[in-house]
Amino acid sequence: MNTKPEKPTLKIVIKGQWFDEIASKKKKIEYRDVTPFWICLRMIL
Repeated sequence: MNTKPEKPTLKIVIKGQWFDEIASKKKKIEYRDVTPFWICLRMIL
């Protein structure tokens, strides 16, 4: 049996407007401001 491991799911909060643009492929990249929260989160991961 040769099964590929399942890729982890990224879960983020996105406001409706931006989700709609991503879903319709108008917005292809999601940027996040570099804030202490994201710096800390990246250090934990």
